[in-house]
Amino acid sequence: MPVLSVSSFKTVNRVHDVGQVATWKINGTKNGAILQYVEHRTYIKGSRPEVHNFTEVWRVKNGKVLPVSSDWFLIPKQYYRTSGRVNIRAQAWFLEGNFADIMHLAGIDDSDSEVSGMLASRLGKAPRKLRPPVSEMIARRWRAKWYRSRSKATFAPFYEK
Repeated sequence: MPVLSVSSFKTVNRVHDVGQVATWKINGTKNGAILQYVEHRTYIKGSRPEVHNFTEVWRVKNGKVLPVSSDWFLIPKQYYRTSGRVNIRAQAWFLEGNFADIMHLAGIDDSDSEVSGMLASRLGKAPRKLRPPVSEMIARRWRAKWYRSRSKATFAPFYEK
């Protein structure tokens, strides 16, 4: 039986955003999909929280995670002008099988979203019949907070464990 795992987070500083990235790994040469349900909350000082709940998907072909094996948790550098925080809770699992069939059963089309980036996604959770027991999922929590900065160059969030 294939086993899904994910690395520890590494901090990244990109042109337009900062945050952390982890890497998926699946043992064996199986085909299927990694699905991840995400509860993403952004709190900007003086604004109402922005909440996104969605399921995103990576294709697994012959044991290789596509389009990339990375899972990015990022904050736009444009947020430097005010204080804020991001809270993410995620549950991920691997489904073995035909990728197109999994996408169809999950109700996921090939569109990306503002939050999931280039990954195909759907609002809300994948159908219950595609979700294993919670004990068989990889559960993660990611929190970041920041204080107002003078510029994008000095924008430096703190990542909580």
